Amino acid sequence: MRIRLLGAAIALKRRTATAVPCILALGGLTFAAGWLCAGADRRDALPVLVLGTVLTLWMGAVGAPVKDLSDLRGDAAAGRRTALIRGCARRARLICAINPLVLGAAYTAVAATATPVLLPSALLLLGGALAIAVLTATTSSSEPRGRSRLPYRAFMVTQYAACAAALCAALTR
Repeated sequence: MRIRLLGAAIALKRRTATAVPCILALGGLTFAAGWLCAGADRRDALPVLVLGTVLTLWMGAVGAPVKDLSDLRGDAAAGRRTALIRGCARRARLICAINPLVLGAAYTAVAATATPVLLPSALLLLGGALAIAVLTATTSSSEPRGRSRLPYRAFMVTQYAACAAALCAALTR
């Protein structure tokens, strides 16, 4: 991910502090574009806004940091300056375990009280959040890639499942 600014290329994925805002912006724009292309029905505004917001935060606050866990060696070799490389591995792992749980619990609470159509999606996301927290706590960046990548794989499966559940709920309404 490179952006040219006044002629100089900026590699946004070199640092967690630039990668996460970029992911949040692009994720949010993707959900907004999907909603607009579908007709942006005001009747469905709240569920769409909740889903788009939660899954955008899911990508930026969960996916981006969790992906860094398994990419530590490659990121260091490429000269990237992620939170893990800067020496904050323990704190970064704690954040990678807590963020999905907080987001999953918040999504479930909002779905249960304000957007019940999203409850199946929220419960899937909460279950995936639990899996990510456990895998983050039980894996290490120094393990073989297949094992160190488990938290990120759980993130991706959860994202797909939550989107699929929301789509199924929308189609059956």
